[in-house]
Amino acid sequence: MLRSASTVGFSLFLGLTFSGSLAVAQAPAGSTAAPAAPAAPPLSKAQILAAKTFFDRGQKLYNEGKYEAAWIEFSSAYEIAPLPDLIFNLARCEVKMGRTKEAITHYREFLAMVPNDPAAPRIRSEIESMERRQQGLPEPSATPAPETPPPPVASTGRKFPLASALLGGGTALFLIFGGVAVGVATSRYNGLSLPPPDGCKPMCTDDEVGQVRTPLNAGYAMFGLAAVAAAATVVVLPFELGLFNREKKVSLYISPSSLGIAGRF
Repeated sequence: MLRSASTVGFSLFLGLTFSGSLAVAQAPAGSTAAPAAPAAPPLSKAQILAAKTFFDRGQKLYNEGKYEAAWIEFSSAYEIAPLPDLIFNLARCEVKMGRTKEAITHYREFLAMVPNDPAAPRIRSEIESMERRQQGLPEPSATPAPETPPPPVASTGRKFPLASALLGGGTALFLIFGGVAVGVATSRYNGLSLPPPDGCKPMCTDDEVGQVRTPLNAGYAMFGLAAVAAAATVVVLPFELGLFNREKKVSLYISPSSLGIAGRF
C-alpha cells in the first residue's frame, strides 16, 4: 500500500515548517559535545507544490497499475523533497515491477530514516522474505495447529410423527369416500334423467330425488372432513418434528447506521 496523499502532504508541511528546528538537538548543559552538522535548508513553498504535483501523478498511475510511470513521478518528487514516505513509495513500485534488489535498498533507507514507523515490522518481514527468494530459499512454513476433533453429534431424539400420519391417512380416506359418494350420486342422477320407463324425468318423486341427494351430501361432507384433517396435519406436523424448538440461526440486527441479517445459514 502506498503512503497516502495526506501522509506525504503532512510530511511536506513539516519539511517546510520545522526542518531547521528539528535538525539540531540542543546539547545538555555543561557538556562539550561536538557541534552538529548543519541542517538541510528548509523547503520552499514552490518546492513543496512541485513535489506534490509529481506525487499526485505517481499515486494516480500506481492505482492504475502503471508502476514504472509511477516510479518516475515519485522519483521526481523525491529529487525535489527527499522525504521518507516518497522512499517508501519508490520501494512499493519496485516490488510491483519485480526489482527486488532496488526495493530492498529503498526499504532499508526508509527504515534508517524512520526506524519507529508503525509499518516497520511488516517492512522488515517483507525484506527478509525478498532476500530468501533472492537466495532461492523456501518460505518458512508456519507450524499447523493441532486439529481438534469435532464434537460428537448429539442425537435429536426425533420421534415418528404418529398423529400427523393418522391425520394424513384420514385425509386420504375422506377424499376416497367422498369421491365414491359423489360418483354414486352422479350415476343415479344420470339414470333418473332418462324419460320413463328407464327414468323419471321430468316428474321425479321425493324418494327418487333423495336417492341422488343423500350420497351427494355425504360426498360433500367427506370432502369437508378431508379439508379439516389436512389443515390439522399442517398444524401438528411441525410440532412433532420439533421445528419450533431448533436453535435460532438467523437474526435481524438494527443499528443507527445499518440494517441487516446476521447468523448462520
